[in-house]
Amino acid sequence: MRPKNTNGRPSRRVRRALQTALRIFSVVCLIVLGATIGLFGGLYYSVSTLVPQNLGALETKVSDATRIYSSDGELLARLYVQNRDVVSLERIPLRLQQATIAIEDKRFRAHYGFDPAAIVRATLANLRNRGYQQGASTITQQLARNIYLTRKKTLARKFQELTLAIALERRYTKDQILEAYLNQVYYGSGAYGVEAAAQTYFGKHVEDLSLSECALIAGLTQRPSGYSPFNNPRAAIARRNLVLSRMVEDGCITGAEAAEARSEELKLARRPTELRWKAPYFVSYVIQQLSDEYGESTLYQAGLRVYTTLDWRMQKAAEDAVRKGVEANRRKRVGQGALVSMDPRTGFVRAMVGGTDFRKRQFNVITQGNPQPGSTFKVFVYTAALENGWKPSDTVRDEKVWLRGRDKPPWPQNYDRRYHGRVTLKTAVARSLNVPAVLVARSVGLDEVIRYARAMGITANIPENLSIALGSTGVRPIEMNSAYCVIANGGFETLPVAVTRVTTADGGVIYSHTPPVEPRRVIRQTTAEGMDEMLRAVVTSGTARSVARRVADARGKTGTTDEDRHAWFIGYTPELVTTVWVGNDVPIPMDNVWGSNVCAPIWCNFMRVAIPLQREFLRKKEAERAAAREGFTGAGEDTGEERPAGRSRRVTLTVCDDSGLLAGPACPSTHRQTFRAEDAPAVQCDIHTGEGPPPDSIAPPEEAPGPPAVPPPAQPGAASPDARPAASNPEPGAAASTHYVSLLICADSGQIASTACPHVVRRRFRADLAPTRVCTMRH
Repeated sequence: MRPKNTNGRPSRRVRRALQTALRIFSVVCLIVLGATIGLFGGLYYSVSTLVPQNLGALETKVSDATRIYSSDGELLARLYVQNRDVVSLERIPLRLQQATIAIEDKRFRAHYGFDPAAIVRATLANLRNRGYQQGASTITQQLARNIYLTRKKTLARKFQELTLAIALERRYTKDQILEAYLNQVYYGSGAYGVEAAAQTYFGKHVEDLSLSECALIAGLTQRPSGYSPFNNPRAAIARRNLVLSRMVEDGCITGAEAAEARSEELKLARRPTELRWKAPYFVSYVIQQLSDEYGESTLYQAGLRVYTTLDWRMQKAAEDAVRKGVEANRRKRVGQGALVSMDPRTGFVRAMVGGTDFRKRQFNVITQGNPQPGSTFKVFVYTAALENGWKPSDTVRDEKVWLRGRDKPPWPQNYDRRYHGRVTLKTAVARSLNVPAVLVARSVGLDEVIRYARAMGITANIPENLSIALGSTGVRPIEMNSAYCVIANGGFETLPVAVTRVTTADGGVIYSHTPPVEPRRVIRQTTAEGMDEMLRAVVTSGTARSVARRVADARGKTGTTDEDRHAWFIGYTPELVTTVWVGNDVPIPMDNVWGSNVCAPIWCNFMRVAIPLQREFLRKKEAERAAAREGFTGAGEDTGEERPAGRSRRVTLTVCDDSGLLAGPACPSTHRQTFRAEDAPAVQCDIHTGEGPPPDSIAPPEEAPGPPAVPPPAQPGAASPDARPAASNPEPGAAASTHYVSLLICADSGQIASTACPHVVRRRFRADLAPTRVCTMRH
């Protein structure tokens, strides 16, 4: 118990102890307060000395151009800061000043450099979201950051920004600060300051901008790339309309003026810098990704070196194939074409053509468009079926049905309005029959079809409607290409990869693409093999049988929508998966245009050039890896070098691409491969046994005809828009196909690929000679 006096008060000794403790506490508080004031005062003084005496004397920092390269070393584009024209505040329209204040800092004229209310609001929002979702920077703070600081979101940088803003407010008037801001801020597409923005987006001087154009430019500063009217006109217009609403709230304009500005048509100028880019659609795609990651200011000023997956020689072949294909079909009212090609194992984008003329139209159909895919979407129906226990040899009805009620015409219908009784799934895919596709989708369940479309890479909104089985939902072509990569690589997820490495000008690595250690399997290997078998039938005996005569080992699917508004062909070989689309800028029907007669020839013309280039690329990478691993070039059959104890002797052999066995004189495509001696193939290829074309030829070898792989059609003619050039030719070699197995093989070891193998190829083996061990190499 604490000693007390008789009146209940603490004793004198206790009171003295408390008074002493209080004095010590007060002294400590004063010391801490003094140190804090001194620290912050010194920091404020040191930071405030950065503020120049004359804002008008500010100059843009000299920056190095960012360079974007293809995988084979071609310079595709240089990104740099456009000429900055500093203009006085008198030349800047009042509407643009008001729009900027309304959307960026509505209390700009009242605060002293920072806005406490905005800081509290943003802090509460960030706490709720458990992250940095909202900022509270005023125009003055943004100016301070743009001139002196980085965009890195740290507490120290925020304090420096706040300190500089207060110093700027103490030294300059509001008009001076606003003028400096409007001449410094970045508006996207290389435009710094309002004059450059006006010239870049509208081809006008800033004083000639309309209210609508002022609002659009003012709205760009928050996300210059995301709100770019060139890349995302819908987002730009929505942001412009928000700015107009804020101006109405602030009393700057009337509701009628805002309504008139909202109705104004968006008329943009051309982007002159981008017209000098090589592979401009691909470059735009890369810029969008880098801008989202690093910000456009860094991208255009930091002198980065960006190394991409695109092959310039393939790109030229793609552009040539699309251009000639579209020009050859102008009479059929074909106005646009697009193509994308990817390595199915890595997801590397090797070529991309988003349209026929980037000068006239910067819209990239491959990454921004969502045309209806037609019958190419059926792969998700049949993938779902195989995942749920169906087999390619299972049968389904192809007969008149009324799935929309007896009071309406029969639906669905095949394109030729004919029916073929019971058909196998393989036949239904080969002939692109509509009735079986819808019946299978109904049997499996639309939720399953959508589930596998999602798993294979489709992000578009897919309604639970039976018409999706016929491709009624718009999708992005690059997503369809990724989905077919899943089938081509044995069932593993494949995401598009455009950038492999980003470095600083002096070589410091900022980003390096690292493939996942264990790729995510999205469908079973048996499902991928079943779909591969059915897609092979499309090009050997179905709607695209002309493809097999021009490109060996091809698989694919045609697609054409109602009234021939969109036509597709998506096909692949072990090396590449390529999508070709043709259509029009507006939904105008084409004339007798199908996936088989327009898209497939474009696909073949590209692949005949691209496949040898891809093989050359893969062999080069394989040789580099082998040399780095073993320290030898592997020119002979056996190097004979002494190797460290415990390391197997290795031999280098010429191997058939199709069988994986020792190449014979009739093998159409071969490569040199290094094996451990105990794993090397010991017998010659027995698939290509007769006379054939020379190695690396694209033409397929002659094979003895086998029994029909699918029943012949009821009469010549197609069963869908893609099947108009009908086919009844059997699949070559069908009788012997059961004696072979198709496996995913590691290109380095020749064994069955594991999930860690960096490059895997699909090869056929005679069943008794197929490898049985899984690759154990450390890649």
